[in-house]
Amino acid sequence: MQIKWLGGAKEVGRSCIYVKDNNFRCLLDCGVKLSSEDMYPELSDINFSKLDAVIISHAHLDHCGYVPFLFAHGYRGPVYTTHPTRRISRIMQDDFASIQKEETGWGPYWREDVRLAKKHTVALDYGEKREIGKDIFLTFYDAGHILGSAQTLIETKYHSLLYSGDINMDESRIMDKADTNIQADTLILESTYGGKNDKHTYLEDSENDLISIINDTMASGGKVIIPVFAIGRAQNILMTLKRAIEDGKINVPVYLDGMLQRINEIYDDYPEWMNNEMYSMFKESNPFDFHMFINVHDRKKILKMETPMIVVTTAGMMSGGPVISYFKEWANDPTNVLLLVGYQVEGTLGRKLLDGEKEVTLDEKKVYVNAKVQSINFSAHADHDGLLDFVSNLKKRPTNIFLNHGDPDKLRELADDLGNSATVAEPLTTYTLEAARTGFEPIEPSFSKEGVEMVITTPRDEIIKNYMIEIIRSTHRELLISGYIDTALTNEIIEAMRRNVKVKAIIRHLTRPSNKEAYRILSAHGAEMRENRDLHARMIISDDRYALISSADLTRDSFYDHYEAGFLVKNRTMVNRVGSFFKRVWGESYKID
Repeated sequence: MQIKWLGGAKEVGRSCIYVKDNNFRCLLDCGVKLSSEDMYPELSDINFSKLDAVIISHAHLDHCGYVPFLFAHGYRGPVYTTHPTRRISRIMQDDFASIQKEETGWGPYWREDVRLAKKHTVALDYGEKREIGKDIFLTFYDAGHILGSAQTLIETKYHSLLYSGDINMDESRIMDKADTNIQADTLILESTYGGKNDKHTYLEDSENDLISIINDTMASGGKVIIPVFAIGRAQNILMTLKRAIEDGKINVPVYLDGMLQRINEIYDDYPEWMNNEMYSMFKESNPFDFHMFINVHDRKKILKMETPMIVVTTAGMMSGGPVISYFKEWANDPTNVLLLVGYQVEGTLGRKLLDGEKEVTLDEKKVYVNAKVQSINFSAHADHDGLLDFVSNLKKRPTNIFLNHGDPDKLRELADDLGNSATVAEPLTTYTLEAARTGFEPIEPSFSKEGVEMVITTPRDEIIKNYMIEIIRSTHRELLISGYIDTALTNEIIEAMRRNVKVKAIIRHLTRPSNKEAYRILSAHGAEMRENRDLHARMIISDDRYALISSADLTRDSFYDHYEAGFLVKNRTMVNRVGSFFKRVWGESYKID
């Protein structure tokens, strides 16, 4: 296996790594670098027609912003990412292309290219293993960074590579921390805050500082502008403000402007991708539909208002977007505050203001900065100690660690603390990873040893679904399955059929969109499919080795939001009895025309 950095080495932005394994070629991320002469990855030596896959870790522009360019120049292969990232990245890419054309008169791609990229995007769940090339497997794991952010594990017969993407080792108001139950031979690790002095403050301290600055500004009759990244940072800030208002710590309207209005609506579709607190909130209602949060529809009207207020708007580094309008109008007033809550890349307007510039040029006009410019750390990246903890908490320390996505000094300091196994990745340098594995180990379920095991799943824990996946992966000859078949199960069944496993599936309601899709895909791959509306049980039988039979979810196409109970059988005689019952029902089921 070989890896080469086309962007993101010794810098923050335009993440793009070329991976080659024999005849398989893919890109890990394909992003842009905002406000930089070197804005795009170095793709001049890449033959897009020979790429087998593009894999995107999350929906921030520095990781996904250049993907449509590939389609503008002939790429027609798959783009793998998570379900939320598939939705959000299109909005981000559309917006980026529009801003580039507006500001420079030229953009790297058109809206049609964005649509084409989405059309070719394959969305996966966390933990869902997908074969993306011959004997090359992809699995996403939670990165804890933003909604849908993922670590990428690529496994071949002889090597496994884990690309961290952007990770957070602290639970935020929205997300759980990064998953570390992963093992890989080689790790590519982000290092945004890898410097020895990069120590994040506790979330509660940052929130208290935010509330204090807001109250001081309101007392003087000023306004607070908070530039945010539309995805991730915006929602964390809004949840902090919501809690502060509900607790009576602040009492001021919060105006929301820019792309974050659209992104907030998407969160409502993916509550199971957030932490338990957010999941519980979304079961009641969308927490962003809060009476003190006001979506801006007439910006000129807001700009003329003289009352104290908070404006939360894009873009987070002030590289464009509505924040420029607010800043130009309010920058000269010393009672106002520009509050930066995210990382500011070198060369961006946000970084210039943070470094103390008092005079900037916007739209060919000078803007004098008398407003206070303050900064609070609400980072969604792991700090120096968090990155060390991430490595130490992995199932096994990787043999090789490559550091990227960081300033050169921070990369070197983190490498020093990680030891001899750590290498600071160099731009456009090819690294060859030696074989470290002797082949795939058989995937056997990690069940208890009892012949019969009672299995109970509660909302969100997905125990029965995970058991079903383990059973499918262990099948050698024949797989019998009934009940709801979601995308993850469909993909696992296809992998089994590629191992020459014979599959019979009974679907209760073909009218359900997900079941209809499962039927279309599985039958195209050679599975035998039947329909039986009287079958109210979920069953899966693997050869004569395992059988799971349980109560099925009859009200929705989901493994979430409900309780379910069943029995896992490992005694051969009992497995055969469950199999006989399935075959009896099969004989009474209808062939699907």
